[in-house]
Amino acid sequence: MSYVLTETAESELDAILDYIADRDGPQRALHVYNRFEEVFTKLGQTPGMGATRRHLTGETVRWWPVFKFLVLYETDDAGVIILRVVHGQRDLDALFGSE
Repeated sequence: MSYVLTETAESELDAILDYIADRDGPQRALHVYNRFEEVFTKLGQTPGMGATRRHLTGETVRWWPVFKFLVLYETDDAGVIILRVVHGQRDLDALFGSE
């Protein structure tokens, strides 16, 4: 299986990497980017990893940690769809509670 990122996930990942590059330098941002790519590939190869948080995103969305961030994804016949990439310290109830 492969993976794709939604526009939202791409935008969130870009913002994360820009922040890290500004704060810690481009080498650190590249390291973080590479780790995300490894995880996305691993999720594509082994869909079903991670936990669900039914009260926030239902039964089909899975959550997987990367550093201090959370990758939210679903699977379909074509592969893994990366839905969101959010910081783990965000108010997740406020962010996803109404979805």
